[in-house]
Order: sequence, then C-alpha cells, then structure tokens
Amino acid sequence: MKNKQNILITGASSGIGRSLSETYAKPQNHLILTGRNQEELLKTAESCEKKGATVSTHLFDMRDDNKIIDFLAKLEKSEPPSIVIANAGIVHSTENAQSFENIKDIEDLIDINLTACIKFTTRAADNFIKRESAGQIAIIASLSAIQPLNRAPTYSATKAGLVAFGEAFANIARTHGIAVSVICPGFVKSPMTESLDTWQPTKLASEKAAARIKYAIDRRLSFYAFPKSLYWSALAGRLLPQPLQRLSSRMFE
Repeated sequence: MKNKQNILITGASSGIGRSLSETYAKPQNHLILTGRNQEELLKTAESCEKKGATVSTHLFDMRDDNKIIDFLAKLEKSEPPSIVIANAGIVHSTENAQSFENIKDIEDLIDINLTACIKFTTRAADNFIKRESAGQIAIIASLSAIQPLNRAPTYSATKAGLVAFGEAFANIARTHGIAVSVICPGFVKSPMTESLDTWQPTKLASEKAAARIKYAIDRRLSFYAFPKSLYWSALAGRLLPQPLQRLSSRMFE
C-alpha cells in the first residue's frame, strides 16, 4: 500500500498508549504494539483493527534486555518501524505528604521510566542508522520534569532525566537524519493518573493528548509541552524565590 508506515508504540495497553494507537490506526498504517498486560493489549489491537490498521502485538517487560534485543532484531527483518514512540512508563506516589517513597518503587520507576527508555530508544536509533533510514523517535516525558510533584519525586526525576537525555540524544540523532521529539504532556485521564493522589489541573482526555502528541511528531518538533497554560505557569514558577516555589509546589500534594 502506498505510503504504508510501520509505527512502533510501547506501553499500548491503556491510557495515552492506547489512544495513540487508535489515533494512528488507519488503513495505510501497520501498528507494532507492546505492553505488559495481554488482555488490555489485545483490546487495543482489536480497536485499531476496526479502524482499518494492521496490528501486531508483543508482550514483554521493558526491563527484559534479552527480550528487547531479540524483539528489535526480529522487527528489523520483518516489519522495520519508521516511527518509534517510547511511551511505556509507570507512576508511584507516596502515602501522604510527609512520607518518603518505598525503595522498591524507586527502583522500578528508574528502571522502567528512565533506564529502559534510554536503552530502547538508543537501540532503535542504531537500527535506523544501520538501514540508513531517516526515522523518527518520540520520547514521552511529562510536565512533572519542570514542576516536580511532591508526592511523586522519583517519577518526576525520571521524566526530568528523559528531557535531558532526549535533548542531547536529538542532537546526535540529527546528524544521522533521525528526528527525535521529546514530548511533555500535563495531566491526562488514564489508569496511571487515577492512581496518582495529587491535584491534577487542566486534565485532558487521553484522546486529546494523543492528538497533540501526533501533532508534534508530524511536525518533527524537537520539544513540545502541553497544555500551554500549565507549561508556562510551571516555567514561571521556576523563577520564583525558593520560599514561594515551595509554597506553590504544595498545591500538588
């Protein structure tokens, strides 16, 4: 089919990942969807197939290095992606505003949100270079990278790490003709944010968030944050004196 694209989306079982999959679900697209929940991943696939897309699903944990390496190698031989969207992630929050995080939660957040994403996108970029393809990679971070959440400090740190990594990574990738977009959504309605016990202003439906993410990818934007009102207020907050910064951050407890 003319202009057929293979689009790889991680974390496609629910939330933004599912809505992104449905947004890209068109007859000219083949979707390569990954996740950890087989039942929910198959629901996403079924929804996308109803819209005319062809779909392949792959069940694994992003921390499983051997499985990731094998998956990407097989993909290059059968359905090499032109767009890779690194969306998979988790969130944990503290029990209350005075509690520190559970050490196991800290390890899981860093391993999945940061380490696994960095390794996955690097391997994907290496594959683009090997087949001399000017592909695209999108890294889904968060506005918590700019305005950290008191009840989710490690989650915020992993997203800040992705922004820093993505900016430097994009500069390298550009020399090979690969476009990298770092995208920072605000609060989005999803099972993940439902588990986050904090104030969530300007919360968007996942379908609207997916449309904005696709907008940024289509235009090959290197950085895109939304909604703009929350983004600019977060930036402005960084300019406040420390006592006022601490006071404003307490709104998210």
